[in-house]
Amino acid sequence: HAVSAVSLHQLVEALLFICGDRGLFYQPGGIVEQCCNFCCNYYDLENYCNT
Repeated sequence: HAVSAVSLHQLVEALLFICGDRGLFYQPGGIVEQCCNFCCNYYDLENYCNT
């Protein structure tokens, strides 16, 4: 499912839900540009989880 443009707060909540115990890492600009200004899907968000 594609996620429409979201607020930063919604983005953080979605990342915490998707990444869970793995945690997440911050990559400046990329995820905000992609998901807050455009659309992203589950797999896009999962790319920002720790491995």
